[in-house]
Amino acid sequence: MRDWKKWLLQNLELPTMANGRDNRIIEELADHLEDMQGEALARGTGEAEAEAQVLAWLGDPAEAAKELLRCEPGELLPHTHAYARQLADDISPGSLRETKRQIYTDQHRDAAAAVRQANDLLERMTTAEDFREAVVARREKRSPRWTDR
Repeated sequence: MRDWKKWLLQNLELPTMANGRDNRIIEELADHLEDMQGEALARGTGEAEAEAQVLAWLGDPAEAAKELLRCEPGELLPHTHAYARQLADDISPGSLRETKRQIYTDQHRDAAAAVRQANDLLERMTTAEDFREAVVARREKRSPRWTDR
């Protein structure tokens, strides 16, 4: 299994912070990545695929570092509420529901099945009323009015 703490120290560009906060962030994130990889391995995923899943979840290390730095101590809850509000305003209820369902389902199946399901879902959802509303609302520079259809 990859040494996630070492990988993060090499790839996640965090500035030195007061009270060793940068080290605590690295340690906590490394523990989380290790848990994610361990869970994937326990489900029977191969070592390389489990590592790829963890790296895909983390995304671009530079962007991850920016996101981590935006949340100063005591600001995480307001940041989380603002993000949840943005999702509720900007993403259709059906899309959020399907994304959540797919995230949970995809943890228990292989990547090929997940991609097939995602493609089928994308094809179906791009014909929905809410998809058309999102396109029109963006073109008209207004908030969408969701119908959940």
